[in-house]
Amino acid sequence: MARYFLIALLVTVAILLIVFEADALFILFGGVLFGVFLKTVADALVRVSRIPYRLAVVEIVLILLGGAVVLALSAGPQLVRQMSNLIETLPSAFHNVEGYAEKYLGDGWATTARATDLHPTATTIVAGARGAVLGSFQIIAGLVVIGFTGLYGALSPRAYARVALVVVPPQHRVRARQVLTETVRRLGRWIVGRAVAMAFVGVATSAGLWALHVPLAFALGVLAGVLAFIEFFGAIASAIPPILLALSVSPSKAAWVVVLFLGVHLVEGYLLTPFIARTAVHFPPGYTLALQALFGALFGILGLTFATPTGIVAVTIIEILYVRDVLGERTLPSLPKAKPT
Repeated sequence: MARYFLIALLVTVAILLIVFEADALFILFGGVLFGVFLKTVADALVRVSRIPYRLAVVEIVLILLGGAVVLALSAGPQLVRQMSNLIETLPSAFHNVEGYAEKYLGDGWATTARATDLHPTATTIVAGARGAVLGSFQIIAGLVVIGFTGLYGALSPRAYARVALVVVPPQHRVRARQVLTETVRRLGRWIVGRAVAMAFVGVATSAGLWALHVPLAFALGVLAGVLAFIEFFGAIASAIPPILLALSVSPSKAAWVVVLFLGVHLVEGYLLTPFIARTAVHFPPGYTLALQALFGALFGILGLTFATPTGIVAVTIIEILYVRDVLGERTLPSLPKAKPT
C-alpha cells in the first residue's frame, strides 16, 4: 500500500512540475543533454587515446572553453557590433518590405499602424530594454545551470544513474538500467550529429552570405548555426533576418539568399544528416514536426527547442518496455503495405 502511495505521489509531483515549472525542467534536461554529449565524445576519445575517462571529459571541456575564449577575443567585438547593427537594421528592412508590398500588392496592404509601429515610443523602448536585460540574465543563468549540470553528470555518470534507479523497484532495476543505457546511447549519437550539422550550417551560411555581400554575414551565420539545433523550424527562423536585409538592398539579392538557404539546408537535410544517421539515431521527420508543433504550443520556445530529444527518450522507453517486453517485437513494427485496388 505504501509503495502505491509513493508512486501516486511521484506521479502527482511530476505532473505539477511539468505544468508549473516546465522551463526549469527543460533547462535541467538541457544539462542532461550536455552531459550526454560530453560522455559520448569522452568515450570516443578514450577508445582512441586510452586516456582516463575523467581526464578526457576535462580535456573536452577545456577545448570547448578555449575555443569559446578564442572566438570571443577574436570575433567577439565584431559579432556584438554586427548583432547591434542587425537589431538596428531590421526595422528599416521591414519598412522596405512594406514598400515593396505596397508597390506590387497595392497601397492597402500596409496600414498606417504598421508604419508607426516601426517608430516605438520612449515607454516601449524602456520596456524593451528592461525585458532584454532580464532575458539576458535568464539566458546566462540557464547556460550556467546547463553547463555545470552536464559537467557533473559527465564526470560521474554511474553515481547519477544509481540515484535515478533508487525509485525503481529492485526486481526491475536491471531492465531500467538497460533502458537508461540505451537512451543515453541514442541521445549521445543524436546530439553529436546535431553538433556536426550546426557547424556545417554556420560555416556554409556565413561563407555564402559573405560571397553574396549581404550585410552582417558573420552574425547571421552564427545565428543560423545555433538555430540549426532546432530541426526544420530553426532553418525557417534563421532565414528570415538575412532575407529581410537582402530585400532592403534588392529583390534579386533576397532571391539569392533564399537559394543559399535552400541549398545549405538541402545538403544538411538530405546528405549530411542521413550520412550521420547511419551511425546515429533516426527520428522520422513527421514525428519531429508534430512534436515541435505540440511542444511549442504547450511550452513555448524551450519546448520547441527540446522537442526532438524528448521524443527520442519517449520512443526509446516505449520501444523497450512496451514493444519488446509486452508485444514481444524486436523493434518497432512497420506498417503493412497497402494492397493495390
